[in-house]
Amino acid sequence: MGLLANLLSRSRRQLRSAWWPCLQAAATAGVAWWIARDLLGHSQAFFAPISAIVCLSAGLGGAAGRPWTC
Repeated sequence: MGLLANLLSRSRRQLRSAWWPCLQAAATAGVAWWIARDLLGHSQAFFAPISAIVCLSAGLGGAAGRPWTC
């Protein structure tokens, strides 16, 4: 039981510290996809969200700030 409690405690701490970068990444990817698909008319806008997250993570710094580590 102690191992499970320790794991849950550690997971909660990680989520508390990573919720904002995760939310930014999700919003950035959604807006990039919407712009590429609806405003620019691209039928398969799969590269826009990926490139938006890469650009966002480049501005955040080290590995702790990368949105995909959440």
